[in-house]
Amino acid sequence: MQAALSYTLRAAALGEVLGGAGANAAGATLDARAVARLLEAADEAFGALGVLLGASEWFGDVRGQFEEEEDRGEGRGGPNMLDAAVFAYTHVILRFFDDEGEVFGGEAGQTPARRLARSVRERGNLVGHRTRVLARYYSKQ
Repeated sequence: MQAALSYTLRAAALGEVLGGAGANAAGATLDARAVARLLEAADEAFGALGVLLGASEWFGDVRGQFEEEEDRGEGRGGPNMLDAAVFAYTHVILRFFDDEGEVFGGEAGQTPARRLARSVRERGNLVGHRTRVLARYYSKQ
C-alpha cells in the first residue's frame, strides 16, 4: 500500500513540475517532442536562475548587488519569496526524480524526470541553494 501511495505522489509531483505534460484534460498523453520542448524550456529556466543566483547565497542578496551602497535599506538580502519558489521546485526534483529517487522506469538518465534532475544538478549553485534552505529551515535542532 505504501509503495503504491509513494508512486502516486511522485507521479503527481512530476505532472506538476512538468506543467501537466503527462496528460491533457482529455487524458491523452503528449508526444515525445512536446515533452522534449518542456524539458528544454525547464533547462533554460534553471540556467537563467543559476546565472541570476551566481555566487550569492540567496536570491534576496542579488538585488543588493545592483544598488548603490547608500541606497541599500534595512531588511534587504537573505532569503525571499523567490528563494522559496525555487526551493519548492529544486527540492522536489532532486528528492524524487534524481537517479536514486526516480521510480518511473526507463534506462538510467533517459526518463523525463531524470533529465529534469540532471538539469538542476548541472547548476551547482542551485543545488547549494537547496542545501542551504534545507539546513536553515528544515534541519533538526
